[in-house]
Amino acid sequence: TTTDLGGLGGTVSVGYAINDADQVAGEASTAEGAFHAFVFANGGITDLNPLIEAAAGAPVIQSAAYDINRRGQVIGRYQIVDPSDPTMPVKTRAFIATPAGGLLDSLLSLEELAA
Repeated sequence: TTTDLGGLGGTVSVGYAINDADQVAGEASTAEGAFHAFVFANGGITDLNPLIEAAAGAPVIQSAAYDINRRGQVIGRYQIVDPSDPTMPVKTRAFIATPAGGLLDSLLSLEELAA
C-alpha cells in the first residue's frame, strides 16, 4: 500500500524512515522553497521547524528528520544563521525531538545532550 504523505506547501516531500506505528520522519519543501523537517502520524503531517526554532532561539534556514524510533523520537539536523560569528554564519546542528501526548514537546541539540 502506498500513502501520500502530503507536504508543506512546496513540490517535494521525502520520507526517510518509518517505525512500527506507521509514523514517518522526513523533509518537505515549503512554498518559499525552504526544506523543513516533518513527522507524518495519524494521517497528518507536522512541520517541525516551529519547534526547532523555539528550541534553537534563532531562525532556521532548513531542517530534516532522518529517523524515528518506536517511541516516536525523531533525530535530524537543522541549520541556523548565527549573526555573532561572521566567520561561519551558518551553523549545522543535530537534534533529537521527543513526543508527548501525540505532539513533539522537546528538542535538544546533541551539544545539550552531552552536557
